Amino acid sequence: MKKALSLCSLLLLSTTASAQQSMSWDDYYLGMQVSQFNIDSGPDFSTAKPVGLTLTVGEQVHPNFAVEARLGFGVADDTIRYQPNDTTTAETDIELDYAVSILAKPQARVSDSVSVYALAGWSRSELSTAGGSGADSGLSYGAGFALQPAPQLDVYLDWLRLMDEEGVALSSINLGFTYRF
Repeated sequence: MKKALSLCSLLLLSTTASAQQSMSWDDYYLGMQVSQFNIDSGPDFSTAKPVGLTLTVGEQVHPNFAVEARLGFGVADDTIRYQPNDTTTAETDIELDYAVSILAKPQARVSDSVSVYALAGWSRSELSTAGGSGADSGLSYGAGFALQPAPQLDVYLDWLRLMDEEGVALSSINLGFTYRF
């Protein structure tokens, strides 16, 4: 985890240094996305799919590279079913308290209005049930594509693996938009 934090810090510092050379408000963007989270806890548990909203802030440091931060929170929980033994099935509500990501975003233009991109970085997420809550962090990765219907507006769809630690995998499918200043 320390290596991931160091890498993300180094990445942000290097982009800040390069941005000071020719900063333009066109390089920054804000966005919002609706996220369908997918929580998978193993073969004895059903998969939960809570819904969340995520805010995005980013900087386009190069035509083919951006860095962004995402902060998501749950708006609708889901029920997870599990089998503690051979004769008993139980269920509990599970929700996403928050998900924070710092991501590098290499991208390539396919046409004037379509681009594809990868996501890599670090995320921290917290999940809650009636029995308590737990947070974990780790490396994140994903991919997506964006459409640009107007010069300052992107509409995108992507997938991001936020966590795969201690038998719990958390990923999201995200539909959102960004606005460039």
